[in-house]
Amino acid sequence: MVLPLPQIDLTQLNNKTVLVRLDLNLVFDGETLVDQTRWDKVVPTIRHIRSANPKRVVLLTHFGRPKKQESCWSTERLLPVIQKDFPETRYVKQYDPNLTESIVLLENTRFNHGEYDNDVTGLDDMILHMDCLIFDAFSVGHRDHASVTGLIDQYPQVYFGPHFIQEQLSIDASLSGETPRVAIIGGAKISTKLPLLNTLIDWADHLIVGGGIANTLLLANGCQMGDSLVESQSLGQAKDILARCADKLILPVDGITNTGACVSFDKATLNADEQILDIGPQSLMRIEQTIQSAKTIIWNGPLGYFERRPFNHGSEQVAKFIAHSNAFSIVGGGDSLSLINQLGLQDQYTYISTSGGAFLSYLAEGSLSVINTWRACHETH
Repeated sequence: MVLPLPQIDLTQLNNKTVLVRLDLNLVFDGETLVDQTRWDKVVPTIRHIRSANPKRVVLLTHFGRPKKQESCWSTERLLPVIQKDFPETRYVKQYDPNLTESIVLLENTRFNHGEYDNDVTGLDDMILHMDCLIFDAFSVGHRDHASVTGLIDQYPQVYFGPHFIQEQLSIDASLSGETPRVAIIGGAKISTKLPLLNTLIDWADHLIVGGGIANTLLLANGCQMGDSLVESQSLGQAKDILARCADKLILPVDGITNTGACVSFDKATLNADEQILDIGPQSLMRIEQTIQSAKTIIWNGPLGYFERRPFNHGSEQVAKFIAHSNAFSIVGGGDSLSLINQLGLQDQYTYISTSGGAFLSYLAEGSLSVINTWRACHETH
């Protein structure tokens, strides 16, 4: 029997000091806040917790990938965003149990020397002063870090927040979704998505690929790809994928080169300096037909060099095809989310995951390290 994850029990939070692990890795362009979606998603979590009248709510998050304690990665930069919803919030470099504020924002957990090595030594003082942990950071749930699996291993009283549960349930719903099922996988490297591809080969009725992943598969299939982004060291694995799912796989049949020319892969041989940077019109027609017939769609990763016009066209069209379909649709990954936000299509998808690596890990493995750790501790205790 699979143990269900414990959800927040408000009756256990009254007058307690509650540690809340979040993902507030908000997107900045220099000093300008570009995207605060991750904060907006967890505001209901904090309001829910506060309805129980806890003594204090302590917020813990990572921010960026700092190699040392740099002010540009201090969570103090996040304070103005948080204070718009909770003006009483105070930022502190180090936790003090004598604080009077009801909401406290701690310094970047990745400033702790043992964070990446899952060494909770740097969190000891904080752990001693907290009554319980609420984990609502699905997006880092695949990492064996001190503030993730390390914390789960320390607290006898752990709850998983509503955003975490929503992410899990939405991915589960897609994995058990109606047929025809369509998976759309893009991105640069096939090697980083092999576990996902192997899972989706069995799950999907149709597997659409694009970007560097498609280039590598096309090369393995005998197409000359010129100077296109490919992973030559992954050709053996690419050939295995082609052999396993030739009947399901939808490879691009044409593409747009760096010169803007449209080439058909069954006829053209690319010159040594030519690159495929987007899928072509014939590929888009086939993808549209496949999406229109789908009942369940999972999408991760752009299908071309979408950051640079006009090579964003294919990915934008696919985003619109999915948005206008009647399928249960779930999308994850930062690039795909950025594209959807740019197009204003957020409300036309069944669910948009704020997770990248965790989204892929959960799809591929059906669980996360943080879930596995909690279950192991629960069974032990």
